[in-house]
Amino acid sequence: MKRFLHVMPLLLLGFLVSCQGSESGDGAGEGNYDVAATYVGSNAELIADLQATHEMLIETIQYATPEQWTFRENEDRWNTAEVVEHIVIAENMFYEMLTGVVFVGDASDIIEEDLTEVDAGIAMFIRDRSTTFDAPEPAQPQGMYATPEEAMEAFETARSNTIEFLTNTDLNLRAYSASIPGSDAPPMDGHQWFIFLSGHSARHTAQIEQIKADSDYPVG
Repeated sequence: MKRFLHVMPLLLLGFLVSCQGSESGDGAGEGNYDVAATYVGSNAELIADLQATHEMLIETIQYATPEQWTFRENEDRWNTAEVVEHIVIAENMFYEMLTGVVFVGDASDIIEEDLTEVDAGIAMFIRDRSTTFDAPEPAQPQGMYATPEEAMEAFETARSNTIEFLTNTDLNLRAYSASIPGSDAPPMDGHQWFIFLSGHSARHTAQIEQIKADSDYPVG
């Protein structure tokens, strides 16, 4: 557990870089497909968490005025529009990683092991903003969404793709795993990748709440 949390920032950074432009699934099979563990949890639990973090973000941004949408705490910080754009970019990259790398190849045999603690550690780490790091260039916002409505539509599309996959798949998510190419991070199994994905949007929703708590945040 401690080693996993130690390398987590590297894992996230490597993931966002390695998924850039990966539309065809080229390189599938290069990850570590060693078995993760027996299935603990369910697709229904993952879907419920994805729906909850989806609602969290929508509720946080849907009534933002133009002034609030572009307000930044200081010149070195992202504004709300940029944070949401980053969430959408990463969401699509996660989906490409999952469908193009993690769930490619043959399923592994299942080894009996309880991963409840590891799952909880992944969820805790990705949502904890006491540790921060810069997003790599491919995940940097470029000013794509002029309004909250545009951003919400893009996020709805990205998140619905993720939920649709989980709703329709009959794969045992624990039987597939992948590491980030070029990192020494241990592999995450498919179930844990979805925990990580959902937690990423929750992490940055908390960042938006921090922006809104600034004493100079415009009044709606």
